Amino acid sequence: MTRKPLAAALALGMSLATAAHANEGMWMPTQLPDLADTLKDAGFKGNPAELADVTAPPLSAVVRVGGGTGSFVSGDGLLLTNHHVAYGVIQYNASKEHNIIDEGFIAQGRADERAANPDYRVLVTVGFDKVTDDVLKDARGKTGRAYYDAVENARKRIVADCEAESGVRCSV
Repeated sequence: MTRKPLAAALALGMSLATAAHANEGMWMPTQLPDLADTLKDAGFKGNPAELADVTAPPLSAVVRVGGGTGSFVSGDGLLLTNHHVAYGVIQYNASKEHNIIDEGFIAQGRADERAANPDYRVLVTVGFDKVTDDVLKDARGKTGRAYYDAVENARKRIVADCEAESGVRCSV
């Protein structure tokens, strides 16, 4: 093995770094049809349009649960999620007599199923609205704290208007 001088190694590293191209990000489901070519080039074989509607399968099965995500796995509301997401529910159902944290638990039937704690929430996405223009309307031309305050005030107003409907939780 030969050793290259540091300058040569750095030059090689620099040339590799400039040749790299990152095409990553997080996109809203409604943007996926516009990214069809990019997704196809990345190896996606499905139809991106089928993933654009969050109220239709398969995305309608994905929910926010506890501090993470989960998926409906039955028409009766049975959820599948990670252990750490459901840990509080497991603790809620554990007792000295039934240490299900260490011993685990399998319901033998419907009568054996355990309920989540009363404050546990599952949020089901029912839609997306594009609010960018509304959020930025009063922020344009401002900088610093004034910009932040304008965006924050718009966000709070949009959420309050959206949550006027009972049982709905909204976020911007």
